[in-house]
Amino acid sequence: RRSLLHCPISLSSDSRQIRLVDGGGSCVGRVEILDQGSWGTICDDGWDLDDARVVCRQLGCGEALNATGSAHFGAGSGPIWLDDLNCAGNESHVWRCPSRGWGRHDCRHKEDAGVICSEYLALRMVSEDQECAGWLEVFYNGTWGSVCRSPMDDVTVSIICSQLGCGDSGSLNTSVGLREGSRPRWIDLIQCRKTDTSLWQCPSGPWKFSSCSPKEEAYISCAGRRPKSCPAAAPCTDREKLRLRGGDSECSGRVEVWHSGSWGTVCDDSWSLAEAEVVCQQLGCGQALEAVRAGTFGPGNGSIWLDEVRCRGRESSLWDCAAEPWGQSDCKHEEDAGVRCSGVRKTLPPTPAGTVNIHGLERILRSGDLFCGSLTAQERKEPEEPWLVGRSPGRYVGELLCLGSWGHTFLMSGVQCCRI
Repeated sequence: RRSLLHCPISLSSDSRQIRLVDGGGSCVGRVEILDQGSWGTICDDGWDLDDARVVCRQLGCGEALNATGSAHFGAGSGPIWLDDLNCAGNESHVWRCPSRGWGRHDCRHKEDAGVICSEYLALRMVSEDQECAGWLEVFYNGTWGSVCRSPMDDVTVSIICSQLGCGDSGSLNTSVGLREGSRPRWIDLIQCRKTDTSLWQCPSGPWKFSSCSPKEEAYISCAGRRPKSCPAAAPCTDREKLRLRGGDSECSGRVEVWHSGSWGTVCDDSWSLAEAEVVCQQLGCGQALEAVRAGTFGPGNGSIWLDEVRCRGRESSLWDCAAEPWGQSDCKHEEDAGVRCSGVRKTLPPTPAGTVNIHGLERILRSGDLFCGSLTAQERKEPEEPWLVGRSPGRYVGELLCLGSWGHTFLMSGVQCCRI
């Protein structure tokens, strides 16, 4: 038997060491390198999956799932050792990749780079309406899967509840019905000891795709309560933690975010079109037409959750942008930020139409619809859909795609759509 935790904290080579911190596990977090007695960070200029692959492999943490920027795991301190990193992906150590030079940079710690590796382990409960009761799941090898309930005694349940912030006791519920759907059942035979402080320290059986039968998936009820992490059912996506209020459509209004169990607003300090662009894209509302300030859509209430938000405009979520710590602001609700987006959110079923994949989200296109959004490298290849004209690879590099009246493709120039 072995413990669930199997990723190293840090590895050394050539007297340097590397580690991941503030991500909740040893295979996820901000990248830090120890050199000359000081831990320092890597700037996110040029940071991509090839760079992240080197870090994950160097740490024995599997494949790279995500290369994060904008201090996604918090800002570090000390030196910034590397900038403009350009790994091929097959290097043995990240400091052997081409870069601006050791210790040379033009960055601040709000640009610290991070990674999420496939060996990253996470724990959650899945339930329609509860935060501290539900089906127990672990994130392993890039996928969420169930935990098996044999033998899972009171000590094990207590450690699980404590780790999830749900009190220090709970019970295994064996009377719930068979769970719908299929998923990996990653781990069985977990037997925590009183000296263990985390589930990852507990002895268990080996990790494998099918460790038990579906009827043996664990459902746990903890005694404690915690603020709801989602406004509706948990788990939820970043998109569901963001909304617009006070405008004349779903795609205009005061920006509100869900945090620590309640909706709150965003202060307009540093609020610009770049931040508005991230909000509009995250909500599926097309392009940002205007970054609205000074409580134009009316003052909100409750907490002002974010202040001094600074995005580049390319982030997939507002949470990926640099900002002051949650809940820390010097603002009043008269300074609430808002946006006006180009699109209208639609949840209509596909009628004689087609779909286009933009940033991993499938957009339904019908005759007369208009959608504008930036293209990623994967989407710039020759489209398979015959109704997307303009098949020259690279034609849309650096441009914005407008899909307008049925069968027409446009390039965006400023705020005008020009047919090609």
